[in-house]
Amino acid sequence: MMDQLRKQHPEYEKVQIEVIGESKEPEKTEGYDYWYVPTFFVDGRKILEGVPTLEKVEQVFQEALQ
Repeated sequence: MMDQLRKQHPEYEKVQIEVIGESKEPEKTEGYDYWYVPTFFVDGRKILEGVPTLEKVEQVFQEALQ
């Protein structure tokens, strides 16, 4: 989905995404409040948690660009 959105909207290429594997890097998840994955945070704010859709992931990109 993210690749698809980046192809449609080249400005989303500016958004840096860090993928954290909670079982491999549990120390990086400290301080994040979530129950379901994937969960997307922008500047510490939870934007999306759980089942992603194209529209919801696009909202994450839009929030990140603001």
